[in-house]
Amino acid sequence: MNMHDKLRPKLIGDKYQVPKAPFNLTLSERRQVAALLSSLRVPDGYSSNISRCVTLDDGRLSGMKSHDCHIFMQDLLLPAF
Repeated sequence: MNMHDKLRPKLIGDKYQVPKAPFNLTLSERRQVAALLSSLRVPDGYSSNISRCVTLDDGRLSGMKSHDCHIFMQDLLLPAF
């Protein structure tokens, strides 16, 4: 399957476990990104209030409209990281 050796499932006991990818964020890293997005201010009409979609406790984004998701991926993702 041309898979990286680091991402291959490993046999642990009698079950296979897939290791986490290197680009996964830890909980503290997700909280940092969520804190940045919760304090974010954008111009009027640019996108909706993204800070309403952020949960600081678990660092999740939910309830974004498609336009907000597009703005996040295209314009806000690089400065967030």
